[in-house]
Amino acid sequence: MIDLYQFPPGLGVPNPSPFCLKLETFLKLAELDYRNHYGADLRNAPKGKMPYVSINKQVMGDSELIIETLLVSEAESLDSWLSGEEKAMAKAWCRLCNEHLYWALVYSRWYYPKGWQHIKQVFFKPLPPIIRPIVASLLRRKVKRDLWGQGLARHTQEEVWEIADKDLKAISDFLGNKPFMMGEKPSSADASVFGVLANICFAKPETPLTVKSHQYPNLARYCHNIMQTYYDQ
Repeated sequence: MIDLYQFPPGLGVPNPSPFCLKLETFLKLAELDYRNHYGADLRNAPKGKMPYVSINKQVMGDSELIIETLLVSEAESLDSWLSGEEKAMAKAWCRLCNEHLYWALVYSRWYYPKGWQHIKQVFFKPLPPIIRPIVASLLRRKVKRDLWGQGLARHTQEEVWEIADKDLKAISDFLGNKPFMMGEKPSSADASVFGVLANICFAKPETPLTVKSHQYPNLARYCHNIMQTYYDQ
């Protein structure tokens, strides 16, 4: 049994953290038994962030490292049907979502004013009112520094949405009418792609990034398929 520690559901999706949603989706796709532990306490997180797991009393952090470990030890069959070339392609889609499109999602929530107002109300509501605005302001400042360091915040808003649109179009063109990214069966790539796309297509509030995703109906169909198959049970 795997103990999964992650943020609680929110914003209209099973998890507002793409990486938490990615890891739980992977566990579902691989049909591995797990228990959810929801919270925001990072003191026991080995990498200082969510999600993390405990497997046979061994605590492990970082969603990508956890998935790579499980693909070798307990979920070998999930990607075994892919050729070497297909595995390489799947890895590229994971990287695009986790390392590029993800930052556009962060921008839409923490930098874009309408997104930030909603995030501020939802994410920081559990905090005592006296410290709520201070903590929110400090954390937003950190995220904005991260966005500047990553490079996305150096662009205008319109440029950011256009950059993200190219990622969305690429995913849509490759996905086509397939039920899963790599074909008729799920693979580990779907965990990463769904983790980010569901937070763009379904999560609140609606931002220009969400509107961009609506230009590609197959992305929403893809997310609905995974939601209905693995979550709505």
